[in-house]
Amino acid sequence: MRPVEPTWDEIAVRYRLTLRLQGRQLRGRCPLHGGQNPTAFVVEPTGGVFFCHACGQGGGIGTFVRLMEGDTGADRGARVPEDLRTRRLGPSPLELRRLARLRDVLLHGLPEVEPVYPRDGTHPYFASRGAASSTVSALGGGVYTGPGPYHRRAVFPVWTPEGKLVGHIGRAIDSGVEPRYLCERGFRKSLLLYNEQSGQATDTVFVVEGIFDALAVIQAGFANVVALLGAVASPYQLAALSSSRHVVSLLDADDAGRRGATLLREVLGRNVTVCDLVHGDPGDAMADRIRYALAGAVTGSPLRPG
Repeated sequence: MRPVEPTWDEIAVRYRLTLRLQGRQLRGRCPLHGGQNPTAFVVEPTGGVFFCHACGQGGGIGTFVRLMEGDTGADRGARVPEDLRTRRLGPSPLELRRLARLRDVLLHGLPEVEPVYPRDGTHPYFASRGAASSTVSALGGGVYTGPGPYHRRAVFPVWTPEGKLVGHIGRAIDSGVEPRYLCERGFRKSLLLYNEQSGQATDTVFVVEGIFDALAVIQAGFANVVALLGAVASPYQLAALSSSRHVVSLLDADDAGRRGATLLREVLGRNVTVCDLVHGDPGDAMADRIRYALAGAVTGSPLRPG
């Protein structure tokens, strides 16, 4: 007889987790790395999956139990050793297939939002960031100067692969303004890949962290690019990328970006090519430097620009 998988209620009791309901998610401190952020550890009860925004671990209940039990001799809830976390990262192939099906359902159920208009794609702010107005406008972006929370922000709409408008990302254009990035309340960032399009999974997909990174890669001549809107892919994002024939990672050249690239390669395997700018991020890199870094990914021999 097939064993019955425990519920998250049972998991919480077993490992003494304190999880609080926020919307449709359960949140708390991550027991895997001993984190103190009270909302970094997220559980989706509907799909039975978890994700930590701090340490990057994620997957199903089985993955969580294996990680907890793999800490030999340690108290439950203690920090998992670094060598264990790098040895077994992310959801399994079976979990990825389940996550992909659940993601389709959740994306279909996301509410459509009202567009933030008007947006000026020719605003000087974009030129100061090295982004051509034609590229900004092609993605529907622009600076919004009207009333409301997006005032004087570079606003980019976020669509599902089927074209439903489900949110906006607004980047403050004035220094010292917090939060630097803003989105609608309830925006499900972990479900989405920015610039994901229907049918995109059959091609080589370039993966970056942010919207301005995506703009830079597009201007360098690689149009099929998606942004994680963060350094580490969520389980749902990993599930979306798992159907791609070839995933090329060009995450930021820092500890967080390299941790995210490691997760992509560990979970998605040989379908992933990791490119490294050595320092900085694509959004601040010249087009020739991006082309140099990515040229090898297409030919099979990634290069490292100096």
